[in-house]
Amino acid sequence: FTFIPVGSIAFRINLMTCVFGALTIFAIFHILRKLSLSPLSSLFGSVTVAVSYSFWLYAITSEVFMLNNLIAAIIILLTLSWRERRKKEQNNYFSSDPAKPESREITNKSSRRAALARTIKNKSNGLIYLLAFVYGLGFANHTSIVLLGPFVLYLILITDKTVLLRRFFHLWFFFFLGLLPYIQTIIASMLPHYPGFGNLAGFNRFIQYITRADYGGLFSPGAIVTPASNYWDLPVYYLKLLFTRFTPLAPLFALSFTIKSFWKRDHVGIALSVALFLTGFFFPLYAFKGVEANDLHILGVVERFGQLGFMLLGIVAVAGLYKFIKANYSEKNKIIFCLILLFFISYFLFTNYPKVDKSTYLLAKNYSLNILKQVEDNSIIIITDDLTGFALFYFVHAENIKPNIRIVNLAMSGTWYQKELKKTWPDLFRTKSTYEYNVARDIIHTNQGKRPIYIVTLDDPYPLGFDGNPYFLTPMGLVMKVDEKATAQEVQESAETNYWKKYNYDGLKNEYADSFAKLLKTYYPFRHRINAKVYLRSGCLACAKKELEEAIKLDPNDLAAKRELGMSKTVFPNHPERKTAKEYLDSAYALIRAEGFQQNLNLHRAIWDLVQAEKLDPKNEEVHGALGELYEFFGAYKDSIEEYEKAYAVNPSELDWKSRANTVRRKAPKTGPEPL
Repeated sequence: FTFIPVGSIAFRINLMTCVFGALTIFAIFHILRKLSLSPLSSLFGSVTVAVSYSFWLYAITSEVFMLNNLIAAIIILLTLSWRERRKKEQNNYFSSDPAKPESREITNKSSRRAALARTIKNKSNGLIYLLAFVYGLGFANHTSIVLLGPFVLYLILITDKTVLLRRFFHLWFFFFLGLLPYIQTIIASMLPHYPGFGNLAGFNRFIQYITRADYGGLFSPGAIVTPASNYWDLPVYYLKLLFTRFTPLAPLFALSFTIKSFWKRDHVGIALSVALFLTGFFFPLYAFKGVEANDLHILGVVERFGQLGFMLLGIVAVAGLYKFIKANYSEKNKIIFCLILLFFISYFLFTNYPKVDKSTYLLAKNYSLNILKQVEDNSIIIITDDLTGFALFYFVHAENIKPNIRIVNLAMSGTWYQKELKKTWPDLFRTKSTYEYNVARDIIHTNQGKRPIYIVTLDDPYPLGFDGNPYFLTPMGLVMKVDEKATAQEVQESAETNYWKKYNYDGLKNEYADSFAKLLKTYYPFRHRINAKVYLRSGCLACAKKELEEAIKLDPNDLAAKRELGMSKTVFPNHPERKTAKEYLDSAYALIRAEGFQQNLNLHRAIWDLVQAEKLDPKNEEVHGALGELYEFFGAYKDSIEEYEKAYAVNPSELDWKSRANTVRRKAPKTGPEPL
């Protein structure tokens, strides 16, 4: 699709997703036919799914989820087709009709076994091999496809359980054949590439990759989530989505379908109901339990993770409605069914099209270009969120806009990512530390005077050593320039340049239903607020007030900006007051004891305080021990071992430090010298 000579690369990839969506609807049409719906009824049913909000949105959005839906629909269709074909073959061999020659031949167990052996060459085997292959492809695309495993296994076992034993090695062969896309990923990782999530720096990294270790596991929404005050915050939000994507009637018709299937022992209906339960209820409710529901990023992830369940809900609800009408209006069931679905289709078209219409969506494009137009071609841009990162990656490396820019994602803190950075850009940093903020600080220090360095969407500058200690950030609209030689006066002088006037704001005032678009809108007032904090730190009250007032203009409901504007009467000193090692240590302990959704951020701030205390008092056993514990918590094992060993060197009688160092060394045996 990228070779299509029309439109941008993004347009071409979105077009590919549209094709996946259309093929998914085609597969759903045939699934409904397998469920005994007429051609016209199946057409109306599949179109109803197509124009539902979530399906439509992700049918025009480049993501893995529509391809996941397509593969899932093909798996369901192949399973139903195999079952249908296999039952026909069994009926041909085991027919009780004496007029059929097969029934006269099969008179005892041995002849039945011989007849069964002849089915090895039947067409159903080709279908089940194809099913195994497609299932492997699905796993190579998104691991949530495993949720269809019970559906497939149940129908195979209930139809012909012997096929799993007879064709055991064949099935596994075709399944592994479906995993071949992983080989392409491995090969690509060996070639020159850009550091990112998909890089595979060795076999262990490959295992992490296919098990979604970066995201917290197979069924986790993400490695970093915000704990909720109410354990059921996000599950309740998801259930609201479930009851609104096809109107509240859909779950009711799905429930009716499920009850009838179990009551009548309809094995296909039972299997579909189980698949709906796993994809539409168990998976999202398990993945999002105890997560804050006020985070727009997480709300967008919920929409994504619900895709497979929403599709299954549409299929089962349509089948349930059809069965309900057929049971009560047998003579005119097709007409009534199609009229009802025609009403839903019209309603969805009228209400959903304005929400999913992306023909004039320029928000993400303008946001990225606003940043890139402002920085030099040889810049280093340190980012802290995926939304900014992927947008910049696209324009820098796909559209070739300022291709010499180096983008470093501070949120990807694993040692494998640091190795990839070092492999791609050997001169980027020199430190041997694996702690993310140590690496970021060293990137800044190493590249001073060589490359311009900018920070984008940094929530808290404190752990990096900003706030004037040891250097200042200079706000420049959406970006902040990092310079070890900058002074508070230079920061204030830079404020006289209105960088915001140079930006393209098309789309910023529009209303969006998509959570990620809503999130991107908040980035502009958010940057104003962060700039205000930096200006306060440099002693420029007027600069801070101006930024907060602009934030409120962009978003009159920005309560954070209003609150900070009221608190901005306090002007911080140009440089932080001097503290003793004891004061830094006490400050670190206060941050460590603090609880709440910013706990991890507080721990990063505590590490910076402890680093300052260590500089002032390098023989302080308590400081080294606390640093060792925090580094261990964040997985910076090499740094942790080093600090524990320093604590042991200060006080050799405290054997606990030696024990802790050896414990950490066993966790990461390659991170240091031989055990003490």
